Amino acid sequence: EAGMSAHLDAIGNVCGRYEGERPGLPALVLGSHYDTVRDAGRWDGPLGVITAIACVADLNRRGRRLPFAIEIVGFADEEGVRFASTLLGSRAVAGTFDESVLNSRDRAGISMRDALIAFGLDPDQIGKAARARRELLERGRTGVRHGAAHPGGDVVQQVLHAGALGVQD
Repeated sequence: EAGMSAHLDAIGNVCGRYEGERPGLPALVLGSHYDTVRDAGRWDGPLGVITAIACVADLNRRGRRLPFAIEIVGFADEEGVRFASTLLGSRAVAGTFDESVLNSRDRAGISMRDALIAFGLDPDQIGKAARARRELLERGRTGVRHGAAHPGGDVVQQVLHAGALGVQD
């Protein structure tokens, strides 16, 4: 529907690419994580992914191509709920993934490596998720930030957070 090619990388990031005026152009990377934490609300991470997909779907519907590609990433396990190791998906894309976390175990004693394999992923290929700076124009993230309670009981603020993802050179 949104006109993107899509794939799942070796850490479980869901990645979509909407080509620009010609194939292979550097990309503007948008998205967020698709997991959440207790009491964060259903839109904690998915809001940024859904918003980016809606924007690309609109471009596609209008037949519009830009002078750059757009890539949307739904980052896997950013909150570290199961294995107590945060930012796994974005670290893989940034090229800073620490492979020692693959030995981490959840409460049931299952290692992260075994969980990835059981899901159909290949932990030995995580390094291939890394992106070089020359492939990217910029990166941005829309998401819900949690903060102190505001008057009236509102406990979150909506912000646009650019530059959330570091990228290797």
